[in-house]
Amino acid sequence: MYKGALAKPDQATAVELSRARELPPEMREELLQSADEGYPEGYESLLKNYFKALSESER
Repeated sequence: MYKGALAKPDQATAVELSRARELPPEMREELLQSADEGYPEGYESLLKNYFKALSESER
């Protein structure tokens, strides 16, 4: 069902995911659908550059 970071959530993430079950069904469905839509145009390269700069600053 889940991919990536949510494949094996840590304890804090697991708690937040369990709280998501308390959302109204319409809101929960909207959130799940939006997760499949991906990033807005240009946002993916922005994230890539951010994490690249972040990793280089830790060297």
